Amino acid sequence: MILSNRCGPCRAIAPAFAEMSTKYPKAVFLKIDVDQCQDTAQREGVSAMPTFIFYRNKVKVDMMRGADATLLEEKIKKWYTEDEGEEGDSPVKGHLDLSSFISKAASECLNESDEHKLEHCLSNKKGYLESDCDEQVSLLSLFLGQ
Repeated sequence: MILSNRCGPCRAIAPAFAEMSTKYPKAVFLKIDVDQCQDTAQREGVSAMPTFIFYRNKVKVDMMRGADATLLEEKIKKWYTEDEGEEGDSPVKGHLDLSSFISKAASECLNESDEHKLEHCLSNKKGYLESDCDEQVSLLSLFLGQ
């Protein structure tokens, strides 16, 4: 939550924010005071307070402005997973699923089958890539810059 201690709506939603931080223990909740961290607020595009920014695998996925506790919890539920390994996270502890960093439009497979294409394995958890001619595939994957 990006806030200002002088902001009335920030103070009003603070108890709900604190409660949600215990209700969703696998999520990381941070408070950033815009008066002390002006560069961070500017870099994140904060134009109103409070502002809530949601990250998944170190990628900004959502943003919310205002002190609506119901909407905040809806957004937390949208991006939150209770169990490591669900919804795009790696099932191997300490590993990171890189799929959110791959530029799908700029990636290609030279010998993919018509039934099991590269796009299928990048967008579907149960999908897979299959060669159309032998047991090898030739991949070109480009990663998104940060």
